[in-house]
Amino acid sequence: MIAILNDWGAAWAGWFGWLTLKNTVFLGLVFLALHALRAASARVRAAVATIGVVKLALPPFLTVALLSHGAAETVPPAVSTLLFPFRDGAVEPAAGPTWSGGLTLAAAAMLAWASITLARIGWVTLQTLQLAWAVRGATPVPARELPADVRRSGLAVKRAPHIPLPLSFGPWPRTVYVPAVWDRWARANRDAVLRHELAHVRRRDGLVLSLEILVQAVYFFHPLVRLLIRRLRTWREMACDDASLAADPAARLTYT
Repeated sequence: MIAILNDWGAAWAGWFGWLTLKNTVFLGLVFLALHALRAASARVRAAVATIGVVKLALPPFLTVALLSHGAAETVPPAVSTLLFPFRDGAVEPAAGPTWSGGLTLAAAAMLAWASITLARIGWVTLQTLQLAWAVRGATPVPARELPADVRRSGLAVKRAPHIPLPLSFGPWPRTVYVPAVWDRWARANRDAVLRHELAHVRRRDGLVLSLEILVQAVYFFHPLVRLLIRRLRTWREMACDDASLAADPAARLTYT
């Protein structure tokens, strides 16, 4: 088992190290583009940052498959070893410095990375389940209380007593949940908030957020990934604010 882990670790180190290097260069180009667009709208900057996140979330072999020119294209040796370590019938121990128990440093790093990545994904999954539990039993808000554009969109709006703020969740949300204090808000404020949530749905922000979670889990150690996602979330909210207020500029002060 140790020999198998060491072999996987050696293959993973070469593959993931090269992938991280390429994506770091790519992130540098993204930040250069964002700097050049620093006077652009939040919608434009969010779009550029989203391209960066989508690229980071792509399966690492997709580019190789798309660029292949024939069926005879082979998998790179390091990746082949990672995917099919048993194809030769035996695994030879990987060379390199060892950690405790005979594990190489590469194998120990691989196990640590995999553990943290899976833990982060598991934690977000648990939070999502808790959120789904919190909105159980939500009751529909009457259509007459919704702005016309929200009614036309087919988006469902439900009142959930156990949440503090309006929200939607999931890759393709079709429901917005509002808190119990919803009735105490001014009508103009409620309309603006619902248009904000509608903008999230139309922009497919739920799907992008799912990709962000995956990217943050895989590249939890990368400072540029954290910076890009933090800025993307800010610009995304600003873009949805702009979309909301564009429908009713008179609600700007109330919404603020």
